Amino acid sequence: MPHKTFSSDCPTGCTAILGKPRLIAEGERCLYCETAGCQKGCPADCSPKDFIRAIELGTPHDFSRAAGMILSKNPIGSCCGAICPDKFCQLKCARRKMDTAIEIPKTQSSIIAKADSLGVFPKFEKPKMNGKKVAIIGAGPSGLACAAVLGQRGYKVVIYDSNTECGGALLQIPKERLNRSHLERDIKFILSLGENEFKAGVTVSSPEDLIKEGFDSVVVAAGCQIPRKLRCEGEEHAISAVKFLTMPLAEQRDLVKGKSVAVIGGGAVMVDCVTTSRRRGADDIHVMYRRTIKEMPLCSDERTELLEADAQIVTRTIPKRILEGKGIETIRVKMGTRSQGAKMSIVEGSEYMWPSVDVVIVAAGSSPNKELLEKVKGTPGVFAAGDFVFGSSTAVEAVAVGKECAADVDEYITAVSVYGKDSKEAKEHECGPRLCRMLTEPTDNEHVHSEIRIDGWNPTPVPLDHNFMGIPLINPFVLSASPLTDSYENCKKAYEAGWAGCVLKTAFDGLPIHIPESYMTKYGSRTTGNCDNVSGRHLSQMVEDIKRLVKEFPDRMTVGGTGGPVTGDDEFDRAGWVKNTHILEDAGAHAVAYSLSCPQGGDGSEGAIVSQNAELSAKIVEYVLAGCKKPEVPKLFKLTAAVTSIKKIVETIKKVFDKYPHCKAGITLANSFPTVNFKPTQREGRVWEDAIMYGAHGEGVTGISYLSLTSVFGLGVDIAGNGGPCNYKAAADFLALGCGIVKFCTAPTIFGYDWINELCSGVSHLMAHRGIKSVKELIGCAGPEPVCDFMEIKEKKRIPVLVRPQDCVLCGNCHYCPNLAFGIGGFHKVDPYKCVGCAECVLMCPSQCLEMQERPEGVPQPDHGRKEERKE
Repeated sequence: MPHKTFSSDCPTGCTAILGKPRLIAEGERCLYCETAGCQKGCPADCSPKDFIRAIELGTPHDFSRAAGMILSKNPIGSCCGAICPDKFCQLKCARRKMDTAIEIPKTQSSIIAKADSLGVFPKFEKPKMNGKKVAIIGAGPSGLACAAVLGQRGYKVVIYDSNTECGGALLQIPKERLNRSHLERDIKFILSLGENEFKAGVTVSSPEDLIKEGFDSVVVAAGCQIPRKLRCEGEEHAISAVKFLTMPLAEQRDLVKGKSVAVIGGGAVMVDCVTTSRRRGADDIHVMYRRTIKEMPLCSDERTELLEADAQIVTRTIPKRILEGKGIETIRVKMGTRSQGAKMSIVEGSEYMWPSVDVVIVAAGSSPNKELLEKVKGTPGVFAAGDFVFGSSTAVEAVAVGKECAADVDEYITAVSVYGKDSKEAKEHECGPRLCRMLTEPTDNEHVHSEIRIDGWNPTPVPLDHNFMGIPLINPFVLSASPLTDSYENCKKAYEAGWAGCVLKTAFDGLPIHIPESYMTKYGSRTTGNCDNVSGRHLSQMVEDIKRLVKEFPDRMTVGGTGGPVTGDDEFDRAGWVKNTHILEDAGAHAVAYSLSCPQGGDGSEGAIVSQNAELSAKIVEYVLAGCKKPEVPKLFKLTAAVTSIKKIVETIKKVFDKYPHCKAGITLANSFPTVNFKPTQREGRVWEDAIMYGAHGEGVTGISYLSLTSVFGLGVDIAGNGGPCNYKAAADFLALGCGIVKFCTAPTIFGYDWINELCSGVSHLMAHRGIKSVKELIGCAGPEPVCDFMEIKEKKRIPVLVRPQDCVLCGNCHYCPNLAFGIGGFHKVDPYKCVGCAECVLMCPSQCLEMQERPEGVPQPDHGRKEERKE
């Protein structure tokens, strides 16, 4: 019967690289879980939610920093992404409980490959060398990981391997599963770190000899070199899996083409032998395994490959005799239970002869060189890592062990340098305490796990420290008044995560507050709305929180949020606003924020939203500035974008600012935008839902905030941006439009407090990409005229072109073209006479395989209804 032809997404046969549509789709499925089970599931401690989130906007520098995140935890991240089984990060992926796990490993390898192809492979800073030397025996995953860590810690590292190529066990993996470009990329990266050096074709029989040659330490990461014996007659007539898999392709084909092959074993190496034999033309393939199919230690992809290779699987069977030339005799076995020690026993009389078998490949595992292992034990300065210590494992587990071993070596050499070789401190590190703990101590993980980083990659290449209205900040990003800041505990968590400041949620002194149940609504995945308006807590509770936060986090900007009455009685109103101001000034708040943009501003005698009235807003601002105790404490007045002209409002307020030049004052712009949505009615006798007023915030109001900020650009007012940004680029846009800080609510509510890391990393890398050297330089750089005049926008119309046909998913959505320009004369054909160049098809293409390009020569611009003669 015909066998399946193994397919691939790339011309070289490697299936580890995702096309753009799948990469986009996998990223959109990520839940960005707070628990980060995927990271805990990765032995090397890579954080999938972070590197997936980093490529959301898809720019080259995004792929660069995502690749940097991966490689700083796993220096062979490209290889591991191609071959990792699904028992690590994917097993912990929360999507498994909804549909299927995200293709995390393939996403990882695709990111690194993309960064490389775009010419933006991440750069790691060279370390200052410390004059110490370390030798590593074995250039497999563990040895390479160890070299990466030590090289970036300033050690001169020399890697020895008896093979002529670097990679160790990775070289045994078929090229169809591990494209050599992955391996070459990872090795090139590792050898670029520190002063790492690879010496090929060198066999080291005694680690102690290297110590005598002047190395401060030696790491033996020689892997499992000795194939496990079958202990059957004629074993010498079989070929080991290692030998078979490392043969040149032509020799593999000569060995198995047109022949009957038996593969002994049940693990991943067995699958590689089976699929390689099938690809090289084997006629029949038999897999012989002592346990059941269910007990085969395979991931789902490996099981699928095995089934697709159409091999006959014979379980509860071991070889009894291998004949010279042709044939193998097997015998059935039964396995005892674990309580019986899982001992295997022979089923007498169950012998069976397979006379047609031409080639027997043994993939029954391997073990370390015991002689070399004995030389490691008890030799000061000599450490062991990887499969050499733990036995056969996966590449990513070997990386984790290699990183921990590197830390052991570093601590040992440091102890020897500081205290002496015979010191107690040096003796404590001789045995490799980190690896010992990894071997013996129970953890939350079911496998080895190492959080050690490879030094040298900077997540924020441009410093983000900043000064806003005289307040030094670690970055320009602050949490706005919201449920995220409605207690000391919340703000403490935010500060520990890395936020530069918090505006505690607006509170009042004795004003009755009504907060509805279920006060949130949702307009889209990143656009929500609320109708709670303010905190349900008394201002005195906020005061206590501010005092604690200012004391414990003096380097953060702790802002008190409040308001006051708007009754029309000037003296009464003035007293209320000034009283609340004094309370927060006395509490030690670094700044005070006033809400003039929500309906909770007062009883509404002058309008539901105070800052819709320029004169009323100016009056309240003057209450505060004229009556404040501490003019050096900045006062921020939050305005609404729900006005015909925000510029007029700000100009009116600025006149008051100018009247009190000794007072530090600014505005927050914009806020949530007033909207209405429906919810189930609570009123009797109604046939329709209740319309509820909400303040919409998040991604959906970003454009409104942009408009407000461009309207007041250049007025000379300090601005705290607010309302909309849900990615780092939108935050950078706010800064470029003149905001001194950017305040957030929706994004950290969706993504968690630690979203600050993505925010800072994204903005910093964007600045580096554009040559912007400081936040001060970024602020206002969209000027002097941020808005391009409509008539200055180029009128020349381009047309969509299919630039990545391999990425097209044939959804046909481009045929929704309102001008009916698609599909004339072919599925992807565009009629340039009908296309008006609106670019809607490009923006809506789910796989982003379309691109706007210049019109063909001789094709006129669209006449928008005027008849134009066509040139056939």
